[in-house]
Parts: sequence; structure tokens; C-alpha cells
Amino acid sequence: MTILNVADSARLAGVEPAVIHEQIKIGVISKTAQGIDLSELIRVYPELKPLASLKIRQVKKSSVISEDSLSTVPSAANSAANSDNNTDSSSETVALLQRELEWNKALLEQTNQRLTQQIEEQRKLIRDQARRLDEKDQFWSKQVAQAQALLPSPESMKRKKFLGIF
Repeated sequence: MTILNVADSARLAGVEPAVIHEQIKIGVISKTAQGIDLSELIRVYPELKPLASLKIRQVKKSSVISEDSLSTVPSAANSAANSDNNTDSSSETVALLQRELEWNKALLEQTNQRLTQQIEEQRKLIRDQARRLDEKDQFWSKQVAQAQALLPSPESMKRKKFLGIF
């Protein structure tokens, strides 16, 4: 899971931090105690800007790398080792983002397939209901025609006078 702070999220989305804060406040974007998950930001802003100069934190199972630990200045003795670690860290971050992107693509494809299947099932149900309604209409039309055939004609319904009185 890749976690961003509000400022980096705003920079990545191409909006002001106040916009991100407002979206968090109204519930469009959800924020955890660690920060904003990258997948959450991608959900709201599908077309993100390049990741240059962002401080990305990776949340691990037991420990969280904080922004403070990423921004500390290393001592002169450790600077060479830390530059290698930073390169490894950024390549790990890129690899993590690529895996997350691939996972999101696969999830999107599965969702599209499910939606396509559901739409096709709904179309089948609609066609079946239309067929049944047509069959019912035909049945009742036949029933009405048969009932009308059994009724006497209007001429025979005229009342005959009985002895000229009625």
C-alpha cells in the first residue's frame, strides 16, 4: 500500500491542497491515520501527474516509514550508503507503483467483464419477459374471440313480443 500526504496528493492530482482537504471533509476521498492511499487518489483522479519529487511512504505490516524519516539529512559517513538506499528505495517505490497499477488494471478488466455479463443477463431477462407478455396477449385474444363467438347475435337478442303485449 502506497501512502501520500495531503500536499503530495494535491501535487499528484494537480489541485490545491485545500481541494483535497475539502474532499476528505465531505467524504469523496478517505484518509487514514498514515495518509491518503494512492489507490484512493487514483479512484478520484484517474489521470494523475508524473510522480517526480513526491515523498511516498510505503506502509508495511508491522512498521510505517514516516515522512520525517524520509526527509532526515544523513551524516557524511552514511551519505554514500544512503544514496544507494535512496536509489533502491525509489526503484522499489516505482516497482510497487507498477504492481499496483497492474493490479488495478486487472481489477478494472474483471469488473468490466462482470458488468458485461450482468448486462447480457438483464437483456435475456427482458427478452424473456417480452416473449411471455406476447404469449399472454395472444392467449387472451383467443379467449375473447371464443367468448364472443358463444354470445348470441344482436338480432337474436331482440325481444319478441308475447301475444303482442310485451
